[in-house]
Amino acid sequence: MKHIITIVLLLVSFTTIFAQDGDFVALKTIKPITIDGIANDSIWNKQEWNSLDYVWIPYNTAVSAEDFTGRFKLAWDSSFLYLLVEAIDDSLYDGHAVPTDNYWNDDCVEVFLDEDHSGGIHQNSFNAFAYHVSTLSDVVDFGISSTDTFNSHINVKWLKNDNTYTWELAIKIFDDSFIHNKDVPVKLTKGKVMGFSLAYCDNDGSPERENFIGSKFQTEANSNRSYIDASIFGSVTLVDSSGSEPDTTENPDAIQNVKNGNKLFVYPSVCKKNIYLTTNSSNYSSELNITILDLKGITYYSERQFLAGEKTINISISDFPVGLYNVLVQSDQGTSQTRFLKIE
Repeated sequence: MKHIITIVLLLVSFTTIFAQDGDFVALKTIKPITIDGIANDSIWNKQEWNSLDYVWIPYNTAVSAEDFTGRFKLAWDSSFLYLLVEAIDDSLYDGHAVPTDNYWNDDCVEVFLDEDHSGGIHQNSFNAFAYHVSTLSDVVDFGISSTDTFNSHINVKWLKNDNTYTWELAIKIFDDSFIHNKDVPVKLTKGKVMGFSLAYCDNDGSPERENFIGSKFQTEANSNRSYIDASIFGSVTLVDSSGSEPDTTENPDAIQNVKNGNKLFVYPSVCKKNIYLTTNSSNYSSELNITILDLKGITYYSERQFLAGEKTINISISDFPVGLYNVLVQSDQGTSQTRFLKIE
């Protein structure tokens, strides 16, 4: 019987560039995510899924969808990185009573984090972390000289609903100056890039894990080296998706309800067909250079348009590929702004 596992991880320092394999984007959430195992916070509706589908062990083999299928989302605020993982797993297994005993051979989510994205060897140091988060809520990694638990780094909540398992974790992020009992977590800021990869250890009741599935392509030589070498991690970039746009639908008339001065608005931030540029001031008048580009820097729209008074510019994005974009607006008055856009 299938077991659907949803895992949400809260972390304190994160990154992503949604540009190439293994590089991801974490969206900023205005409200802290409630860690209750339900994962119904609004930020998850804004973010898109990333696949967890590279089989590292046995290298590059096929894993049946019934055995394991995984995907994940990322979000952040100043205190935490949030990670939502959804997996279909036909068996959950933890066969070791001692958390530090063969922890990689039990079902677990493994989160690889390198706070400054510096890479390099991290076994026997805190240059980076490889957190193994078990079904029993233990967090294990190799410390300076031996395997250790880091449960104080993560607040965990998981629940079961029929065959659905939902985990939420609050994971603090530390730089390489970390010292036990003197740990000070890093605060997150927009644009921060960290080394990051995600993996899942899949065990169906055997002495050793059957599969090890990751978020990034690895060569066969590197397929089991992330717990040692942070240079082969991917990355995560912290993106501010909140902006200052009003809370509206795709209806441009909704902007008339916004009364907070002479401002230019770009909205909505999540849409399928159109975006709108408007102002709620009759005194506004400007030539606007409008550019829409994806996070790889590829331009999908670039036009110069005039906006005056309480008018609205309507831009169709229905032919754009689904994904994440930035809307850059420069006015002839010398002002500029960037707005996050998700097309779904």
